[in-house]
Amino acid sequence: MKENEKLRELVVDTLNELHQEATDLTDDTPLGPAGLDLESLVIAELGMRIEESCGAPFSDEDMERVAGQTLGEFVAEMAERARAGAAAS
Repeated sequence: MKENEKLRELVVDTLNELHQEATDLTDDTPLGPAGLDLESLVIAELGMRIEESCGAPFSDEDMERVAGQTLGEFVAEMAERARAGAAAS
């Protein structure tokens, strides 16, 4: 669970730095058009920071799927990938 909290904080901090509306976010907040409506450049920056921070891979296909995820789903998936990457190392 600690990894999830770290990644959630990273996502929220990144959104704030990129001047996105990141107040009152819950795990149920959609990242796509029904919620935050994140632009592709913001999603790419999130992916890059997650890769740098914890080694969770983030591909072009992942960028397309983010719009259909909630904040909680995105964080949980990235945390799982980070754990899998750490276990494989």
